[in-house]
Amino acid sequence: MECQFCNAILKNKYSLAIHQKKAKYCLIKQGKSNDKYKCEYCDKTLSTKQHLEVHYISCSRKKIQDSLSTNSQKYTSKI
Repeated sequence: MECQFCNAILKNKYSLAIHQKKAKYCLIKQGKSNDKYKCEYCDKTLSTKQHLEVHYISCSRKKIQDSLSTNSQKYTSKI
């Protein structure tokens, strides 16, 4: 199956449908934006909720924010 938007070749209709809904370069060619799954810390856009959750594990800005939050809570509780 060939994607009508980006000419990618896929094995079947199901793969084509998923590709057209989630592939960033194909969405751009379609004139669509997939900002639904955006990291609130670094503004990176991901194609699925699962990818966003995995991204949060390694997001350096999230780690910094979490560290600052934790330190702030420690100092507040000591006061």
